[in-house]
Amino acid sequence: MRTAKLFTVLSTALLILALLGRTRLVPSMNLYFPIKDRVFGPYYWQLFGAVACAVFAFVYFAIGKWMPRSIKPFVGMANFILIAVAFLIWVIAGFLLKNSGQRDNWLIVTLLGAMFSFFLGSVLVALVAGWVSICLLRARVFCR
Repeated sequence: MRTAKLFTVLSTALLILALLGRTRLVPSMNLYFPIKDRVFGPYYWQLFGAVACAVFAFVYFAIGKWMPRSIKPFVGMANFILIAVAFLIWVIAGFLLKNSGQRDNWLIVTLLGAMFSFFLGSVLVALVAGWVSICLLRARVFCR
């Protein structure tokens, strides 16, 4: 349950940051991603992060309610740390990026590291959800 609460707090923080950035109450970030003919600005990736963290919070909340035994707290904390570090790096890099549009090598490596951290955290959530699904299915099959 602690992990679900932490993901809820992170989701709320990212949503507030996205809304404050959209209303220009915080400095704007110069971190845009062009994909074909569309450009996704900071608002969209912060909104994506808020939705992803809300989904992760729901998964951990459901695990806490459906499983008779909870998963190890280390797994949930490792997952939260991977995801939180990824979004923290994205937010910091977004504010540190110069307005000149010049991409430094350290920034590219840092953002790739953040993407890898988010990917690992997402894979860990998927593994935990899959493990819980198998345990619940196995308990139903053997209880009949």
